Amino acid sequence: MRPSSSRRRLHAGGRVRLLPAQWQIGNDSAELGSVVAVAGTTPGTGQLLAHLHWRDGYWLVTGIRLEGAP
Repeated sequence: MRPSSSRRRLHAGGRVRLLPAQWQIGNDSAELGSVVAVAGTTPGTGQLLAHLHWRDGYWLVTGIRLEGAP
């Protein structure tokens, strides 16, 4: 599925917001997870996950995905 169609499908349900993020940080990698809440639905219908790697003094996003969102 193309990112633009995923975004349209997600926003079609109403206002989208991310709940407070949960971080797991190591020496050279990190993972961020945040529950996606869509107005009018029960929070927890989806989750945004991002993977990061530490390189040359910066955290670089190396992967991002949306799971279980409407």
